[in-house]
Amino acid sequence: MDDYDEEIVEETHMLVEFAGNTGNDALKQDNLSMKIIGIDSEQPLIQIGNQLYAGEYLATFGTELVFSETEGHQPTDTVFDTKLDQKLKFAAKTNKKTRHQTGICESK
Repeated sequence: MDDYDEEIVEETHMLVEFAGNTGNDALKQDNLSMKIIGIDSEQPLIQIGNQLYAGEYLATFGTELVFSETEGHQPTDTVFDTKLDQKLKFAAKTNKKTRHQTGICESK
């Protein structure tokens, strides 16, 4: 192996939407374990703990932006600026979106 060989890693960002309240409780687990199965297929699956969620790709209207929360900042102008409780920082963008709901396994 050459000293200049590098491992090429492809990173993909995707917005995952859960229908209704399907994934809300599952995503709040302390030790969250998640697997994505068949990400390149027409119906990707997401496994969170023991729950399986079946998905479908949806069209996006433009680019979806993802932000992360950071601590608020102190005002620079005390007359016109106010202290923010939280500040959002740009994290990623994507044009891939899936919607998932609880899946049921059936034998063929």
